[in-house]
Amino acid sequence: MNNLTAINRCHDASFSLNTFDYDSVNKFLDTIEDEDLKSSILEDLTHINAICEKMMNILVKAVQRYGIETTGEKERQALAMDIFLHRKQAFDYAYDFYCLFKASSKMSHHKITAAKKDV
Repeated sequence: MNNLTAINRCHDASFSLNTFDYDSVNKFLDTIEDEDLKSSILEDLTHINAICEKMMNILVKAVQRYGIETTGEKERQALAMDIFLHRKQAFDYAYDFYCLFKASSKMSHHKITAAKKDV
């Protein structure tokens, strides 16, 4: 179970995904005393935001690849959050692509052949 799923199930009604704005998230994070958990949750939220704001096409590709039914009426943030919470493998696929494309301008690819070694 990921951090947001646990929070969504266990936390009281003072935080819900319906109030997923900057102030509400910060107010919620301020209630968490465990700094490791708070950091992990913030990292998850950053990943969700990065995909839906910068690479929505990759999220759509994940929806198609994993056969996720959607009406097409959800806003990008709601779709990204829904996939993160309920279809983690699809979200990881989308985030991996996001990282690859984001980093590709900073990487160079080289074909290196390994030498055969007698054992």
